Amino acid sequence: MGKLLVTMDTLEPDRDYIEIDGANYFMRAPEELSLTENARLRKLSKGVLAGINGEDIDVGDLAQIGSYSDDVMGMVVLALPDAVRDKLRPEQKLAIIRAFTSGVSERKGAAETPEPTLAPPIMDGSSLVSSDSMEETPATG
Repeated sequence: MGKLLVTMDTLEPDRDYIEIDGANYFMRAPEELSLTENARLRKLSKGVLAGINGEDIDVGDLAQIGSYSDDVMGMVVLALPDAVRDKLRPEQKLAIIRAFTSGVSERKGAAETPEPTLAPPIMDGSSLVSSDSMEETPATG
């Protein structure tokens, strides 16, 4: 009998969401992002973080960081109107980006942590066979 390769649900996923001015906006699930979007998201996130951690930030850098933040938010928040996004302060945008990335980290950590399994049954020593005893014993002569 073959093995199950893929399980899919056609139901809408249970999404995390954020609330802005009383309205809920749903976040994309990381698995919904294509490889290209994932690569772009990592690059943009690095740009945001590098700008935040930079010591000498000028007005041009701030504009670039703001552009990166807007691009990231456009990728991770579904149906967020530009007018709502534009009302957010930079630290609010960063909080949303951090919420998305921490959710990704939590999911990734949960996926990497194996579920506890039941221990194999304990057998008495006489029924255990070691791999050494299965080998041919050399003839001595």
